[in-house]
Amino acid sequence: MPPKKSQKRARGEPAYLAARALVGARLRSQRQKAGLSQEALASRAALDIKHLQKIESGRANATLNTIARIIEALGEDIASVLSLNPSEKELVSPTIGEPAEPHWQERSEIRQALLAIERRLSAMEDEELAIRLAEGLLAMINEMTKKRRGH
Repeated sequence: MPPKKSQKRARGEPAYLAARALVGARLRSQRQKAGLSQEALASRAALDIKHLQKIESGRANATLNTIARIIEALGEDIASVLSLNPSEKELVSPTIGEPAEPHWQERSEIRQALLAIERRLSAMEDEELAIRLAEGLLAMINEMTKKRRGH
């Protein structure tokens, strides 16, 4: 008997949410670099501001069309905003169909912890502080990755 639709969604959810959060954070960062408010960007991209807020916080499923409109409104290149570095690729790799590995459960728990951190950062009122904290965490993760790989 094939799995129920809700079971499929639950199994794939961590990677999906990580990708959604990553894209949202990238878009928020690009908006801030451009010196635009959420209101201004929403207007330029012909979006409802609440939808843009949900996209930036990783709480909305944005279509590729919507993401492309936002990126175009920012004057950015789609490839530069959506390209992933190796550590990001690992974060958003799908969990459905992965072979059983000794560290699979640990990786899943780490993904869940990172998603919880992202939700907390997204909920912070001081956006600049949230960005600095996120950048600091990313730097720590990148440094740990380099050490583990022997670089």
